[in-house]
Amino acid sequence: MRGLLLLALLGLLIAGAVWLAQRYRPKPKSAIPSGPPQLSRERSERATVAFGSERGPGTLRLTPTQLIFAGDSGRVVVLERIAIVGVNVTTDLPDGSVATPILAVMTRTESLYLSVADPDRWVVLLN
Repeated sequence: MRGLLLLALLGLLIAGAVWLAQRYRPKPKSAIPSGPPQLSRERSERATVAFGSERGPGTLRLTPTQLIFAGDSGRVVVLERIAIVGVNVTTDLPDGSVATPILAVMTRTESLYLSVADPDRWVVLLN
């Protein structure tokens, strides 16, 4: 009986030493960054909507999940990238044509015609 009591006491001492060692050891640095995540393939440039009620200048921004046009007038158009079904360069608009090529982005429900510096580059970025 005395041996069993000594064995239990030794077990408690070992458990206490392990607990103290785990409590006071330095914590490893987290693999998750503490600041806001830096998203890859994020682009932004000045653009102009060439057709529609949002027509006018603004900023076109591409994130990994969205294409966002923030107009200088305060209007914002957001297209989810997963909803984009077609992207091409064209000179034809629904109400006529333009002299310089523009970027056409289509979803199932709407089309957005944008005048950007290099529409071919945006086609590559959106595909």
